Amino acid sequence: MKTKIYFIKYSLLLIIIISISFSSYSYNYNINDYTELTVSKIKPKLVKRKTKRNFNTALNYIDNYEFDKALPIFLKLLKKDTNNLSINFFVGVCYLETNTSKSIVKPYFEKSIKNTVAFYNGKYSEKRAPAFAFYYLALLYLRDYKFDEAINNYLKFKSLIPSGNKYLTNNVNTQIQKCYNAKALFNKPSNVNVSKISDINSTFSDYAAQITSDGTAIYFSSKRKGIGNEKNKDGQYKSDIYISEKKGNNWSNPEIIKNISGTANDNFCCISNDGNYLFFSSDRDGNKYDIYYCMKKDNEQWSDPYKLNDNINSKFNETFARLSNDGNTLYFVSDRRDGYGGKDIYKSKKMIIHDWGKSENFGKQINTSYDEESPFFSDNEKILFFSSKGHQNIGGFDVFYSKFDNNEWTKPMNLGYPINTTYDDLYFNLLNKQTTALYTSSKKGVGISFDIFLVNNFNLKYLKNIENILAEVTRNHPVIKDTNLINIENIPLYTVQIGAGKSMKINSFSVLYGVRECTGTDGLKRFIIGEFKIREQAEALKQEIIKLGYADAWIPPIDENRSICR
Repeated sequence: MKTKIYFIKYSLLLIIIISISFSSYSYNYNINDYTELTVSKIKPKLVKRKTKRNFNTALNYIDNYEFDKALPIFLKLLKKDTNNLSINFFVGVCYLETNTSKSIVKPYFEKSIKNTVAFYNGKYSEKRAPAFAFYYLALLYLRDYKFDEAINNYLKFKSLIPSGNKYLTNNVNTQIQKCYNAKALFNKPSNVNVSKISDINSTFSDYAAQITSDGTAIYFSSKRKGIGNEKNKDGQYKSDIYISEKKGNNWSNPEIIKNISGTANDNFCCISNDGNYLFFSSDRDGNKYDIYYCMKKDNEQWSDPYKLNDNINSKFNETFARLSNDGNTLYFVSDRRDGYGGKDIYKSKKMIIHDWGKSENFGKQINTSYDEESPFFSDNEKILFFSSKGHQNIGGFDVFYSKFDNNEWTKPMNLGYPINTTYDDLYFNLLNKQTTALYTSSKKGVGISFDIFLVNNFNLKYLKNIENILAEVTRNHPVIKDTNLINIENIPLYTVQIGAGKSMKINSFSVLYGVRECTGTDGLKRFIIGEFKIREQAEALKQEIIKLGYADAWIPPIDENRSICR
């Protein structure tokens, strides 16, 4: 579960052309003069050329999410030029994405904000840091529960956003709202007791745990060293599925389920109430995730995995599945394009044994334009728990609940602190008459490494108090509504576009956020900025972009050539 940088692929066009020419010299020097000329003139140019090349190589690694490869290059460059704020910024970004503690990461961003530039050109000659330094520093302050400092840095960053950029403005408004939510909930924590399960957690990510209905075993996923020796870009191993058995008051040493786990990333989802079916998500069949299941055999071993049908699995990612208590409904998570944005929760009814009917989106009351994950239902299936980056969030994924009342689901409410933190909190599920729960959180680090936690003294009654706290936050700091930038209504939208070609790159840290790289049916790339129902709004953004030197910016009413966007 790696934490992603929110803007890494949503920024402006960068074409880096390095043209270094050497002048022709005609001198009547002796050999010693020529040697001096070579050392004083030619060598520095070659060194500078190599430095630029290394810088551009490191930027390319960042654009491909290969932060572990970019980091040593930037550190080497920083050693030669410690006051280069641009390089300080990129070292901070790499550390942020490679599971490094806040105390190491923060100084790089604190130094970077001393001199920033809103429109970052991505050239080695630019010594100023991208203005995103304010955004990342605010994120670190939020994770450190320094809410006022976080708000101040978000506001500084917001002041640099072009007026026509609704995408980034909405995003920063949402982050500021999270700070207010987090501050209120942090100051009024609930009575629950949250503790790490030391018997099964490791130094790597451990997550998505579920205890069997009879309480004798716990299943979970882990990125510790398992079957494969290949590490992911986050420095952790491929995920495998483990089981640990109850031994008195403790859990046994976890063992990998070898006939299920393989050399791919295999992530545990759930086990049925009767213990006969196990569901998991895996990228074993290509570069996307699908849902699989196994059946318990007579010898108590698991069968080989079976892939679920096309009503569940699509050409997009299916990352999680939860079987209903009666086994007749499958709730799953997908980022398919017919949703409300990001990952949504879907459901499917069982048609016949081992087969599932047409999927149905769970609806806009639960799903948002952000990511939703890990649904879980109470025993009577009248309360839904799930994780989301939307709703009244306090940072990362938070656990929410919604009640089924009057034939509809109520507005989702945050479970509050200390269950939810300013990090990612997921895979919540209740045990023991709904007074104990398991869930996963990345609260120990900068947001990449996960641990499994036990929640004791959980009581649904205290959730009403959280509702009142968040209602007060809304009164004092009204929620800034996001403009709906997802074309759910299937109406023509105006966009601003720049450039078309076969080989282009995006500047990852320009403040002009909202850029999507699209490849048309003609094989050419174009960069789409924003989507507006009203042409005048698109025109305002176009003028901002033209002022920055992109004279070819134009506004198509409908991009008929658009086929693939990211």
